[in-house]
Amino acid sequence: MDKSQIAAMFRDNKPEAYLRRGEVLATNNDGTLAVRPDSAYISKSAPAISVKRCCDADVGDRVLMAVIDKEWIAFAVNGQNKTDPCPYGIDDLYLTVSRIDPAIKWPGTSWILFGAGRVPVCVDEADPDLDEVGKTAGSNTVVLAIDQMPGHTHTSDAHAHSLIPGQGSQSAEVGTTTVPTSAVSGSVQQTGPTGIPGRLTYRAHVANIGWQETVSNGQVAGTTGQNLDMQALIISLTGDTGITVPGPTGFTGNSLPHENRQPSIACYIWRRLA
Repeated sequence: MDKSQIAAMFRDNKPEAYLRRGEVLATNNDGTLAVRPDSAYISKSAPAISVKRCCDADVGDRVLMAVIDKEWIAFAVNGQNKTDPCPYGIDDLYLTVSRIDPAIKWPGTSWILFGAGRVPVCVDEADPDLDEVGKTAGSNTVVLAIDQMPGHTHTSDAHAHSLIPGQGSQSAEVGTTTVPTSAVSGSVQQTGPTGIPGRLTYRAHVANIGWQETVSNGQVAGTTGQNLDMQALIISLTGDTGITVPGPTGFTGNSLPHENRQPSIACYIWRRLA
C-alpha cells in the first residue's frame, strides 16, 4: 500500500482509519519498523509495535502512522528527535486559536506568547529597524507631521483693500536718517492697472524749509537748484488701491492620531523556550 492509497482510505473512511505518532526504535530487514507509539496507555518501557514501512525513516525518527483495520503503516517522518514528543523545536513558533499553554499538550516543554499585538515580518538585514530577531517597528496610530502631508495648495477668492477718503489714510515715513544727503528732490509714480479710482500722494521734508505741500502721482517733491537736502518723505494711498491679495483660508482639523494598522485577525502565537 502506497501513500496515495492511504490518503484515499482516509478520504473515504473505508475501513475506519486512525492517525498515530511514534518513535522508531529499530529498522527490520523485512521492510518493517519497530515503533513505540505515543499513547497515554503505553509506557516508555512498552515493547515496540511492528509497523509497515512506507517512508524513509531511521532509528530515532518520529513517524506518522495510519492504523487501518488493525494494520499499522508508517507513511511520513515527523521529526528526528528521539525523546521529544513535540514536533516544534526550540525557538519555533506555534500558531493556534487555542489559549491553552502548549506545555499542556506537550509535557516537558516550555512556551511564551510571542509578539503580542504585532504582526510578524521577516528579518531584513538592510533595514536597521528590523535587522535582528525581536526588533519592533511601526505603531498602531500616527499623527502626521507637516513634512508627511501630501503636497497641496490653499486657495481663496481674491478681494480688494480700500482706503476711504475722510475715514483716515495709511502713510509711512521714509526714514529720515536713511535718505541720502545728496537727495534734493524726487517723485513717486503709481504703477499697475489703469482706471483704478485710488490716489497716491506724498510730501517731502526739506532742510531749511520743513514739510512741503502734498503732491500726487508723478509730481516733484523737494527742491531743484537750491541744493537743499530732502530729509523725509510721507507716502499716502487713498481710495481703492486696486491691490488684491489672497484672503485667509481659515483653520480646521484637530491633529488627532489616525488608524495605521493593516487589516488583522487575532490568534495565539507561542514561542518554544525549552
